[in-house]
Amino acid sequence: MSFFSSWIKAVFIIFFAFLLCSEAFLRYKIKMHKTNCMSFILSSYVCTGEHEPVCATNGQTYRNICILCSEKMLLRENFEVDHFGVC
Repeated sequence: MSFFSSWIKAVFIIFFAFLLCSEAFLRYKIKMHKTNCMSFILSSYVCTGEHEPVCATNGQTYRNICILCSEKMLLRENFEVDHFGVC
């Protein structure tokens, strides 16, 4: 019975470790081709302070997508999200 209990614990630990690693890996490697700023336009560019870095195609790192969209509209430049994470 204790072998079964230890085995279940090991499976859960491995499973959750895999989820954490795979989510972190996928989050920062996903490439974006077109940035959808429409939802931020509708909310009048009221951005929250979450720190979810985004690398834009202009080489700049922005704190989050909302700030990137605000900057894009303010400067009237044509850059997009390149990937999530720091450039």
